[in-house]
Amino acid sequence: MRVSALLVVLLVSGCATMDAPPPANRHWQMTAKLSLSYEGETRLVTMDWRQVGDNSEISLEGPFGTGRVLVSVSPDDIWLDTGDDRRRFSPEQPMTIDDRSLYLPWRLLSYWVRGIIGPSGIPIPDTYEQEEWQIRVIRRADFGPELMAFKHPDIALRLRVQSLTGNI
Repeated sequence: MRVSALLVVLLVSGCATMDAPPPANRHWQMTAKLSLSYEGETRLVTMDWRQVGDNSEISLEGPFGTGRVLVSVSPDDIWLDTGDDRRRFSPEQPMTIDDRSLYLPWRLLSYWVRGIIGPSGIPIPDTYEQEEWQIRVIRRADFGPELMAFKHPDIALRLRVQSLTGNI
């Protein structure tokens, strides 16, 4: 279970790094439910993500007291804090946890979760593919995509955004 929780953290933490410098006043906050299916296991976590410029603070919490993980992201570092352990990773390299290596598109995910392709701000169409990932917007709301699916040969995610506010 701990490995699955850390894999969720790794995926979400990668969402915060940027391709290009953001506008000076870019900031946003998202609350969502994230379902991760990996190696036959599925986990559901609650996500609270606060983005200010290039820096992110992401809180992930599992059901029934299974734990809270804090992720702090800057352009050069990803810090994972499980309460028992604090680790530093580089957004440019695959992460290895419990002998499992996972590489995620760190520079693109923060755009995708907001329903845009990248720094250009072009909206993701209903289905979009990039870097071995298929992104599907299932349902849209006034604030952007409300329900999305992300598929990779190794991982499947489903993101249900409850709120997205700020200068996005």
